[in-house]
Amino acid sequence: MLTAQTINVTRFDLGNVDGLRVRLGYAPLTTVLSLALDAIGGRRRGAPESWRSALRLAAPAGSQQALGPLASGQHSVLPDCLLPVPSRAPEPVPTQLERLRATDPALLLAQLHELFDGNPPLRWRSAALNPSRWLGSYVSVLAASWRVFAPLWRRGESVMRREAERVGLAVVHGAVEPLMSTLLPSARFRDGVLELPDPEPTSLHLPGRELLLAPMLSGHRAGALGVSGDEAWLAYPARGVGRLFDATSASTTDGLSAVVGPVRAALLRALDRPLTMGELAAIGGCGPSTTTYHCERLEDAALIQRERVGRSVRISRTERADALMDLLA
Repeated sequence: MLTAQTINVTRFDLGNVDGLRVRLGYAPLTTVLSLALDAIGGRRRGAPESWRSALRLAAPAGSQQALGPLASGQHSVLPDCLLPVPSRAPEPVPTQLERLRATDPALLLAQLHELFDGNPPLRWRSAALNPSRWLGSYVSVLAASWRVFAPLWRRGESVMRREAERVGLAVVHGAVEPLMSTLLPSARFRDGVLELPDPEPTSLHLPGRELLLAPMLSGHRAGALGVSGDEAWLAYPARGVGRLFDATSASTTDGLSAVVGPVRAALLRALDRPLTMGELAAIGGCGPSTTTYHCERLEDAALIQRERVGRSVRISRTERADALMDLLA
């Protein structure tokens, strides 16, 4: 018989669930990190391709390098200061991003050395050599991803409302134990312990008697957990999120996409700063000729403009495009 350690299982010990106080939390930025790792980092977690494509188009230069240390499927451990912790009450994501951006680079470096016994592995070398620059790149990826994902998060309010009702009913009827078995598809809950496969297994214990459950609008294989101070939290894919995936794939309710088409809408969103045609094609992943074609149509509509800067030609949005995006946001 295989032991938990043999099959690499992280154990989250919740103790006796009968007296457990379960609260619902909010995890928009945790969701964004999960989706960015899926779309840009290549750590597939079941997000729909339409969402992944939109995030890739909006990703700033160097995004893959910034997410590289977190994206390996062979590793799951990262410094605490980098993981967005779900909150008890809604908090504006820009506020969360600014707090993350204000992280002391010395704290990141100290946590890297503590986590890896003073010898951060190769994948963390860029962060260890220049933590300030790496942090800036990391937060920029999350900020760009949030700009794309924010309308989808708002669109998922009904999914979140139903999930809150489901969790509430389970708590009221004393069904926390069966509820825990439904949150993460790869996890197993027995005798007060949540067990889930993990390439870098560890053991966590509930510090108090309160657990924050934070549903995410993410792929079905996403999930995160942790302990922050006296509170433990678990972020998991909300039940019914698949219907949201289907709805966004089947019909485009985003106003800008409805007017100019999803590819050109994604290109316009990616142009939050001037880019070369090559950079835009690399971000979009749809090939130079296809990108050129769509840019020509956008230029015909006076939504983008080209400007020579030195030896390169930069593409940027026009005021007309900004006004259109504001109108259809």
